[in-house]
This record gives sequence, C-alpha cells and structure tokens, in this order.
Amino acid sequence: MDRKFRLWIALGLVLFLVLVLVIRFVLLPWIQGQEDVALDESTETREQAASSPLTTLMEIKMTRDPAGSYDDVYAQDNLLLFYEKGKLHAYDLEKNHLWSRTFSSDLILKKNVSRVLVVEKSKGNIYHLNLAGELMASALGLGPIEHAEITLDNRTLLFFGENRRVRIMDSYLQHAGEIVLERGAITNYGISTKQEKLALLVLDEKEGKVQNRLYLYSLEGKLLDSRGQDKLALDVHIGDRETLLIYQDGLQYFDAELYEVGDFIPTNKIIYSNRQALHLYLITGSPNPLDEAGELEWTSFSLPKKNIEFTTKIADVYDNIYSRGGVVLASYKNTLDLYNDKGELMHSEVLTYPIKKAMLLDENRLAVFDGSRFTLFKINF
Repeated sequence: MDRKFRLWIALGLVLFLVLVLVIRFVLLPWIQGQEDVALDESTETREQAASSPLTTLMEIKMTRDPAGSYDDVYAQDNLLLFYEKGKLHAYDLEKNHLWSRTFSSDLILKKNVSRVLVVEKSKGNIYHLNLAGELMASALGLGPIEHAEITLDNRTLLFFGENRRVRIMDSYLQHAGEIVLERGAITNYGISTKQEKLALLVLDEKEGKVQNRLYLYSLEGKLLDSRGQDKLALDVHIGDRETLLIYQDGLQYFDAELYEVGDFIPTNKIIYSNRQALHLYLITGSPNPLDEAGELEWTSFSLPKKNIEFTTKIADVYDNIYSRGGVVLASYKNTLDLYNDKGELMHSEVLTYPIKKAMLLDENRLAVFDGSRFTLFKINF
C-alpha cells in the first residue's frame, strides 16, 4: 500500500507541475496577448476618433418616404426644420424641440433672418412664420406652386406650375405684382433685392426653332428689358450691376440694357452650376474619358472679380455644393468632400449611408440628411 501511495503522490506532483507549466508558458501569454490586442484596438479606435475631422454632435431620427422630395427639410444657422406625419417640426441644433405646426404634405421651406416661408405646393397656400413658429401672414388658394423665394426684406416670389406666371407678394403677403408670359416656359431665374430686379430665362419656339429669351423685370412686375438669342443658356444670375448668363460652353456678362459686357469666358462643357454668395461653382467635362467634353472638373468662379479662382479634377459629379467662410462642402452618393477656398481637398469622408441632402451651416458644422435621419457634424480643423 505504501508503494502504491507513493506512486499516486508522484503522479499527482507530475500532473501539478505540468499544469503549472501550461498556465505559466501557454495560458498566461495567451491571455496577455488578448488583452494587448483589445488594448491596441481600443487605442486605434480612440486615435481614429481623435484624428477624424468630423465628430457627430447629434442625430434625429425621422420617418420619411425615401422616394419623396427633400424640399421640406431645411437647416440653417441654429434652426432645423423638417416635415413628418402631418407636422412641421422645429429644433435648435442642441436637439431642443422648439415648436410644431400642422400643414399638408408637399412643402417648400425657405428662411431669411427673421422669417420662415412655408408653401403648401398643391394647395397654393403661403405662410410666413416668425422663428418662434407664430403665424405672421398668410395667403390661401393661389393655385399649384412649383418654386418660391423669400427676400431679405420679407417679400415672396411665387413661381406657378405652368412655368409662365410669377406673383410677387409684399411682406404681409398682399399682392404686389404679377408677371404672365404669353408664350414659352420659365427655365430659370435670378433675383436681386439690391437692384430691385428679377431675371427670367425663358425657353421658346419661334418658326420651328427653339430659342432663349432673357427678361428683366422690376420687383413690382414691370418689364424693363428683354433679349432674344439662338444660343441656349442654362442659368442666370444678377450681380450688383450686371447679369450673368451661363451657357453650356462658357459665361457671358450683360449690362442693365442687356448688351454684352466684356469677352465671352470659355469653359469645358458645363453640366452643373450653383451660386453660393459671391462664388459660382461649375462642374465641367465628363466622367467618361471617351466623351469629348473634357476631364471632369470642379471650378470656382469669382462673381465680383470675374475670374476663375481654381479648377480641381474630381472623380464624380457632385450633387450638392455649399460654402461658408473659407470652407466648401461638396457631396455625391455617400461621400462628403471638404475643400478650402483655394480648392485644396482638406478631407474626404465616406459615410455608411447615402447622402440625400447636405448643408454647411458655418465653418465648424455641417448637416447631413439621409432620408431617415438628420445628423449634425462638427468640423475639427
């Protein structure tokens, strides 16, 4: 019995020694390795978060029709407006709910410094609200409205669905003037409250030939001048003294009597234009290298200086371009690109969701709407 007992004791000691060795040289290093991996991943995540120039400040979920219009989503300064389930909701950018008001669907939302313009497009109902959501003025049953604008002095311009009629309303939404075209269709327009002028770009057909006509009106609806031309224009902008027409192959300025001013400014084929304050942003060329329209480029044109500020090659056509201060936001598909005012790419962010609408609120914040949520980002550079 003593011999067997000693054998069991020896075997137990051997097994204990093997267990200690396994723990010391196998299990403990493995555990330490897992902790190191977790620590590395956590550190990497923190470093990525710290190095990313975009930080999420807030997010608001919405119930939306993905195929619907985004005219009823608006963000500017410290105010977010969006339409959901029969109500127009207002939030500040700290996620505080400010007010809600009941409207029918299919809205146009615009804002100036002191008022919010709400248009029920199909009903033709127009409302002015102050920033607290209180009704300041209204006009009802005007007919189907396609576009609307509110000026800095609270006048409202309504562009009706037949694209031949414009109504001008004063700050109390009383009738102040009306423009009715006998023929043709309005394809674009420009407004200058400083010049008290409205420019209408009209597409018409004469003797079987399609042509453009540019009309200048006062903001009381009085015709000031017009100019016909065979060359088709894409867009029109009114500056302090002159009017700018954008053609497919370049730009041309006109004086107050619609005579050409200066030389024609040639460009590659223009496929997109967007005015932001004193800058005109153009997308020219084509993403197809076999197309003879030239390489796909994004150009910034200075309206007061009348010159090209920069031209940058891009990979795809931008859907949105916004500028504030020295920052320019451009977006397409699910990509956000941030540029400085010299056209240098400062950051490109690929989001996990499609961008339906993107807005640069100031040099430090941008807003993105993807159809089901509104996200506010802080720009960290």
